[in-house]
Amino acid sequence: KQWYQRRVAITAGIDIPLLYESCNINPFLHSIVVVYCTAEQQKVRLMDRNDHFTEEEAQARVDSQLCIEEKRKRGDHVIDNTGLFSETERQVAALVPHLKDGIVPIQKIILLGLFALFVFIVWSKMF
Repeated sequence: KQWYQRRVAITAGIDIPLLYESCNINPFLHSIVVVYCTAEQQKVRLMDRNDHFTEEEAQARVDSQLCIEEKRKRGDHVIDNTGLFSETERQVAALVPHLKDGIVPIQKIILLGLFALFVFIVWSKMF
């Protein structure tokens, strides 16, 4: 067969923390996986990753985002990240085969990657 007649399935994951806050790019996505924890866990994890964040700054960052309950409602799949890492890993392993059910054209993946880079640059300059 010619190269253009073959279909190649690529599964790609893109981490976009501000997916819902930035703009509606859902048409470019096959499915959305929301990984959630409590607001308190989110604040503590944010301070752990960013030594320069005070508790108030971390809380402001959490408060600036759409509440996790709304994100959970909008997601196609939900991963509970409030407990042990092994439990989160188990949920991810169970979900992966379901994510391979669709094919996303490579052009959409490239556009989404460029958009994610843009959002990251803008967000990093805000804080």
